[in-house]
Amino acid sequence: MMQGIADNIVNLFCSENPHPDFWDWEGIISYTEKAYVPEGTLNFSREEMEDLNKEKLREKILDSMLKRYEEKEQEFGTELIRELERVVLLRVVDQKWMDHIDDMEQLQHGVRLRAYGQKDPVIEYKFESFEMFEEMNRNIQSDVVRIILNTHIDRNRMPQREKVAEPVTASHGVDVKKPVVRKSKIGRNEPCPCGSGKKYKKCCGIDD
Repeated sequence: MMQGIADNIVNLFCSENPHPDFWDWEGIISYTEKAYVPEGTLNFSREEMEDLNKEKLREKILDSMLKRYEEKEQEFGTELIRELERVVLLRVVDQKWMDHIDDMEQLQHGVRLRAYGQKDPVIEYKFESFEMFEEMNRNIQSDVVRIILNTHIDRNRMPQREKVAEPVTASHGVDVKKPVVRKSKIGRNEPCPCGSGKKYKKCCGIDD
C-alpha cells in the first residue's frame, strides 16, 4: 500500500518535466507530512532537491512512511498492530465500497442522459466505472495507511483486568459479623413443635 501511495504523491505533485525546479515541493512536503509522517520528516535542502529524480523522491517518501510504520510497530507490539491493521482495513473497505455503490448508481443515471448527446452509453459507463474503481482502491490505500500511521494508544486509559474479589475472613483482620437469626415466638398453649402432641408449656417450653 505504501508503495502505491508514494507513487501517487509523485504523480500528483511532480510535473512531466523531469527537472526538480518544476515540481511542487511545497505540496509534496505538506501533503505527505499532514497525512502520513510527522512534521519535519521531509526536510530537504536545496542541494538535495536538485539531486533528486522522481524515482529517488519516491524512495525517500516510501522510506519515511516505512520508518514511521516501524515506530508504530515498536509502540504497539506485533500482535496489537496486526489487529489494528485488520480492523482498520475492514472498516475502510466497507465504507469505501458502500460509497462506490452510491457513485455507480449516480453514474448509471448520468450515462443515460449522455445518450441524448449522441455518446455511446456503454463505452462511457465502462470507462468511467473503471476510473471510479481505481480511485476507490487509491482511497482505501490512503485511508488505511493514514489511520495506522497516526493512531496513538493511551496505555493509561486501557482497561485493566480486575482482580477477583477474595472472601473476607477473620484472618484479614476484619471482624466478620454473623447474621442474626430470629426465631418466631411460640405461644405457651400452642402445640409443641416437637410433635409430642402436648402443649408447648408442658413439653419443650416447660423451663421458659
